[in-house]
Amino acid sequence: MFGPRRHPILGTAAVVGASRASARHEVERQTEAQAQREWEVQREAEQRNRQKAEEDARIQRAAEQALKAQAASHPPSAPNLVPPPSYAAQNINGPGLQPAPMPVRDMHNTRYCPACGNAGEILDRFCRACGTKQA
Repeated sequence: MFGPRRHPILGTAAVVGASRASARHEVERQTEAQAQREWEVQREAEQRNRQKAEEDARIQRAAEQALKAQAASHPPSAPNLVPPPSYAAQNINGPGLQPAPMPVRDMHNTRYCPACGNAGEILDRFCRACGTKQA
């Protein structure tokens, strides 16, 4: 009496259980695919950043080499290196005007901007003239 009725109910339960399991597996596959896509996007972004950093370093080296070559072929003239003297009053009893001490510029701490060629300090992060980021 109960034999014929149990089989259709068990069949339905098996189908419902199978559909839940397949839905769960499908969700897991979708989350794995999404994680894979996110990983690929992150890897591409890191690769672009590395390429940009290498390009910036290459440009900086080329600019430094060009400036060295220019400095070697055209030695600076004396009037450009020495600024005109500034005069300040000493005292009432002494001689009238004496030259003030000249500022000394350390050429080892100077870096030139690759964009505009303006001289700046080694520790400057941006050019003082044009605002270009320094490497």
